[in-house]
Amino acid sequence: MILTTVGVFVDVAVITVAPIALAIAKRAKLSKTGILLAMIGGGKAGNIMSPNPNAIAASDAFLVYL
Repeated sequence: MILTTVGVFVDVAVITVAPIALAIAKRAKLSKTGILLAMIGGGKAGNIMSPNPNAIAASDAFLVYL
């Protein structure tokens, strides 16, 4: 749980890829809400094992050894 709280790249990924995802959703006749929630969920799922420096620093601060 500690590793998922310090991610910084999910919001940037969603902002960057959202226009593409929305265009695909429109062609596939999917809802905007559904596709954006899928993007956010996928980003957070990928952040569980994130190698970003913030996650590593936070795990050291909480004495959680990776």
